[in-house]
Amino acid sequence: MLQAINDRIKGWLGIAIVILIGLPFALWGIGSYLDDTGPRYAAKVNDSEISANEFERAVSMQRQQLQNQNGGAPVDEKALREDTLKILINQRLLEEVTYNEG
Repeated sequence: MLQAINDRIKGWLGIAIVILIGLPFALWGIGSYLDDTGPRYAAKVNDSEISANEFERAVSMQRQQLQNQNGGAPVDEKALREDTLKILINQRLLEEVTYNEG
């Protein structure tokens, strides 16, 4: 059966099928490069940006720390993300004040 399929797919029909299958994947890949959904940071403090990756790392570390303290109990994700963002913003503000004051 596979041999029969292989025999029929050779030639222009095979090329057409490969193009029809490959074209959506190619366009999907190009679309991801052209898609600009806006800023790539979680927050902006004055001129300093807190990247989305940095924010996600901090949330993960906070989640792990809270679960270790509470014996693996589930964590309120919304409150965790808000508190972590506040902590990161406060850290950036303190860094700026410290830098400006020498």
